[in-house]
Amino acid sequence: MLSCSRRKILGLMGVWTIGACGFAPLYGGGTSASAARGQIDVAQIDGLMGYKLRERLSGRLGPPNDATHQLSVQIKTASRELAINQENEITRYSLTGTAQFQLRQLASSNTVLTGNVRAFAAYSATASAYATSVAERDARERLANALAEQIATRITASADRWLA
Repeated sequence: MLSCSRRKILGLMGVWTIGACGFAPLYGGGTSASAARGQIDVAQIDGLMGYKLRERLSGRLGPPNDATHQLSVQIKTASRELAINQENEITRYSLTGTAQFQLRQLASSNTVLTGNVRAFAAYSATASAYATSVAERDARERLANALAEQIATRITASADRWLA
């Protein structure tokens, strides 16, 4: 019984501490991030990975509804051999992706936010060319999702500075 009471007390202390430090939900009512939802049109991004990145960004930032800003993103990826077995065959690859993004206001064409993000994903190479191809495609999709999450987080976290 005593441990149950301790858990309740510690839980209440945790909630109280979070509230006391000024924590507020990012998308809570009346926040800049919630006001920015649907205000950003994500420009077309070349390639399958660009398509996946754009879809994830549109999902996180909301479908554009009378957009006031446009987000453009340029992606660069690099692949390198990560592991080689005793037969000198590559068994694992690492993909590194960097995305440079620019958010500009449509009415004035002023750039209001720029940044770079970086992420990586890895995949295993097997004896089957098809399985390796599927693993690479999956790693590229995971990489696009990771880059999109970082970009969306930076945009929403700084919405109070650029949203007018």
